[in-house]
Amino acid sequence: RASSAYSALVQLYARSDQLDTTYARFRRFGNVSPMCISGCDALETVHHVFVSCPVYRSFRQHATQTLITETSRILDSAEV
Repeated sequence: RASSAYSALVQLYARSDQLDTTYARFRRFGNVSPMCISGCDALETVHHVFVSCPVYRSFRQHATQTLITETSRILDSAEV
């Protein structure tokens, strides 16, 4: 339950543009560079971090594989 609550919270922050990315801080305060802190020469937006940043690729792949594995396990054990 805790991880699903955390996931819901992250989704809420992402959809309401409240995740603390450098681009969000740049827009709000103007005191930081909006570029990705990983040095990949892109604006650090929510989309960039969760979809296209090469530095986070392995994390995204791991999360995707975990989701597939757990979903398959649940579906395999369900009575259809």
